[in-house]
Amino acid sequence: MKILWAEDGGGNLAISDAILGLFGEIVPTEPFKDDYEPEQKVEIELRKYFARHSAHEITVCRGYDDFAFLEANNGVDFDVAILDINLNEYPTNEPPIPAEDFDNRAGLFIYNELIRTHRFSDENIAFFTGETGTLNTFIEATTSGMLRAPMHCFEKKKVDYKRISAWLKERADSPYLTLRRGILDSANFAKEILEEVDEPDLPETFPLFAPADPSRITDYNAYRTRLDRYLYRIETQLPMERPDHLSGVLTDFLANLTNPWGTGVEGVPNAIWENPTDVTAEGIFRRSAPTLLKLLHDWASMDLLGSGVTEDFVAFATLISFRSLFRWPSGKPLPHEQHLLSLVGQEDQDSMASWLTEDLKALLEHSYEEIAAVVESDPRRAAHYLSLCENFGNRTISHSPDVRQEAFDDMENHSLELVRRGFWHGLAPVWSDPYLDSVYLSFRVAELPPEEFLHELAQRLAPSSFSSILKQTAA
Repeated sequence: MKILWAEDGGGNLAISDAILGLFGEIVPTEPFKDDYEPEQKVEIELRKYFARHSAHEITVCRGYDDFAFLEANNGVDFDVAILDINLNEYPTNEPPIPAEDFDNRAGLFIYNELIRTHRFSDENIAFFTGETGTLNTFIEATTSGMLRAPMHCFEKKKVDYKRISAWLKERADSPYLTLRRGILDSANFAKEILEEVDEPDLPETFPLFAPADPSRITDYNAYRTRLDRYLYRIETQLPMERPDHLSGVLTDFLANLTNPWGTGVEGVPNAIWENPTDVTAEGIFRRSAPTLLKLLHDWASMDLLGSGVTEDFVAFATLISFRSLFRWPSGKPLPHEQHLLSLVGQEDQDSMASWLTEDLKALLEHSYEEIAAVVESDPRRAAHYLSLCENFGNRTISHSPDVRQEAFDDMENHSLELVRRGFWHGLAPVWSDPYLDSVYLSFRVAELPPEEFLHELAQRLAPSSFSSILKQTAA
């Protein structure tokens, strides 16, 4: 979560006490005494403290000029804002309006800019001020003008420290805000790479949009523009405030996210750039992920994912989409991926070893045979799990009304879990022997190095991938 805090430290406010009172629910307070230098500038020192001890980021504006600088440099990218009203300890050089008392009300102008210019959600702005008279006058003016008054107002009193701290923690714990932040940071990271990569290296760094023969690229600016437009669509689709009809909004987002895999683009990573002999987990993932993402695109575009699409599933889809679309550094998860991984599930290092041996083999066999029994009389006729899933979804266009209705019911109940299982079937492909009288399934489980991205994703994803099978076997 990215936090904007507008606070000048005036009015006998002890900044260190304010920090502990405001942020003690989202950052650890134990190291504060020894690891925070109060004599240093709070806008620098607090940012460092957050970076060392939490997954959150904070930007402190001491006055209106600091906020204006952020605006001028495209830096107004926050999830929540905490605003003092009177910022006169740091006078504004050039106020946006001619008013002698501008700095006494500067926080109100920041609020106005956030709402009107940056389309910030009022739900995620809190006033924290000692200027209650000025705030009340502002509220009266907004309501008399048929506008909605600010939703969250707190006074600089002991009881309100607890209230605003709880308000902030609620937003820090919000799956929607966490998802949105993870998506924004993923897109921003990709844009940074896009700006830094030299033109000859673009096709290999961003292979999905590349033709089979990179020498056919005659306009690298157009190539960059196409990538930039895709990232813009991704980072602007989800609103700041959690939508009422969240599942539908998230389904539309998934259709856009996976659109490159569903539009028949010429460049296909597993066919052009990926090494077919690479049997590491990373190599197998890069070859299998595009097929899974195409299935996800088809189902999202046809509204076959059901009404239960939630933040954890979209976080999973975003992680594999960006890892597949762009050649990001392998190894440990990148900082912005941690937001998304936290939504996918809990870490479970102790059980991961068993997941990667006999437990996983048995679950994958069950998973394959279960879906094959629905769509194929002979499982050996469709050896690839995702081909079976495609046939599973195609039953919704059957000529038989009864089959269609049964298929829609099945998709409502099972589509999300089937996609999650597709991640595992990609890493551990099915090998069927057509010469045996009975179906024989063997699995080749790729080694997942501990602490690397695929291992971190897998251990969080495993329980939700096979939940229905585990319930059946436990019954």
